[in-house]
Amino acid sequence: PSSMKEAALYMSDDNGLSWDYITTIARDPTGVWGYTYNALVMVAGGRLQCYSMRQNINSAGGNWACMSYSDDGGLTWSDMKPIGQLGYSPWVERRRPGQYGRPGVRKDPAGRPVQTYEPMPNSNEIMRSPYPLVLRDGRIVVLYGRRKPPYGMGGLVSEDHGKTWSQEFVLRDDANCGDLGYPVATELEDGRIFTAYYYNLDDGNGCGGTRFIAGSTFTVS
Repeated sequence: PSSMKEAALYMSDDNGLSWDYITTIARDPTGVWGYTYNALVMVAGGRLQCYSMRQNINSAGGNWACMSYSDDGGLTWSDMKPIGQLGYSPWVERRRPGQYGRPGVRKDPAGRPVQTYEPMPNSNEIMRSPYPLVLRDGRIVVLYGRRKPPYGMGGLVSEDHGKTWSQEFVLRDDANCGDLGYPVATELEDGRIFTAYYYNLDDGNGCGGTRFIAGSTFTVS
């Protein structure tokens, strides 16, 4: 409905041949934030949830996975709120010197040189393209691409329909650069989760690694 990056709900009653605007889910009147990679699910009780990536229009960082909900069939929506547990990350301990980022040198408080690694491009999107999956037992799994070293695929789990969230879990952390993400997922008959996503690995091709569609199977405890 406007030129700003917003999340909106449309409806089709002819199997997708035409679409009608229903309402705006999320919009930032300041123009600083946009909402993209939106995905809609229904949880217990009929509540609709919209998962989205909050994106800084000026590429200044602060991008994060968010969620808004509706209890009236999508006519009105709550404010978008970040999901996950801020202030803790399992990714830090997985960062291996020399594998991610550009090498550099800084000095510690005693004046001694210390090797550093500066982030590569696409490093300000910690939870790119969040994808929600409601499991048969009611839990919600949200998968995303991590475009900050170490690059890879991760996820979150909610056991109370999105009220609170687990710490992040790492699905894999072996990508060569941040050009990755866009997961989709399904729950298999045996309870395992299969996810497919866009990925890359360092194979010396000179372009940051060959891009391909990858898949992983995992369980959540």
